[in-house]
Amino acid sequence: MAPAQHSRTKPRSWFSIFFAAGGWIAVISALILIGLTVASVSQYHSAVIFERDGLTVEAEVIDKRIHRTTDDTDYYVTLAYMVDGTTYRREHDVGSGFYHDVAVGGSTPVRYLPSNPSVVEHYPGERQDSATTMQWVAGAMGLFALFNLWITGRRANSAVLARRYGYSSTAKVYEIIERRSKGRPTGNGYMVFRTTDGPPQMTLDGKVDLFLEIGEGAEIDVFVRGKTAWWEGDTGPRPERRNTIPKVQ
Repeated sequence: MAPAQHSRTKPRSWFSIFFAAGGWIAVISALILIGLTVASVSQYHSAVIFERDGLTVEAEVIDKRIHRTTDDTDYYVTLAYMVDGTTYRREHDVGSGFYHDVAVGGSTPVRYLPSNPSVVEHYPGERQDSATTMQWVAGAMGLFALFNLWITGRRANSAVLARRYGYSSTAKVYEIIERRSKGRPTGNGYMVFRTTDGPPQMTLDGKVDLFLEIGEGAEIDVFVRGKTAWWEGDTGPRPERRNTIPKVQ
């Protein structure tokens, strides 16, 4: 048995291993899926109202601007239109197609709601298109969440089964890798290790400082089941078996 390289004294729960293996991504994806679904239903409802009650008016294009960031580009158009003697002027977040189709000083038809003239569609069916897009994105997000759930759940199952039914062995640490974000070190990473007769394996992500204390070339305790090995620091130690045989007095 190798010297202790972790502070775990109890078996790690399946959920703890699941989240450490990246299960939180599936949870966040599921929450985004729910949010997109709710937004899509709202947009479909709004589209029905526009189809039923929407009125068309000519709006003057007052201004245009583009806001660029490192990750995205946003397009804005300021429109002014009159309804029942009241002029409505506001800046709208629009798509690139609408932005390039209009010119400052020109005009474009928009559809508004008589109950709330400040709410407009920049072209007929805009809300319907938005709802459909959200629906497709939600579907893709759902598939991604299911795929991630399957991958991380499978890893968590493998770890628990190796601890429960596998055999104890030692493995040699061959490499310590620190993850980077936009070229900068994150302080988190993983170890690559290998048993004497098995393929290379990776630990779950953890603090690189802990891994560096263990060091490349060190031996670590692992649980092996089939071709898969799990570091005891990721799974926690195997629970002690209680002796149920009564003592003879």
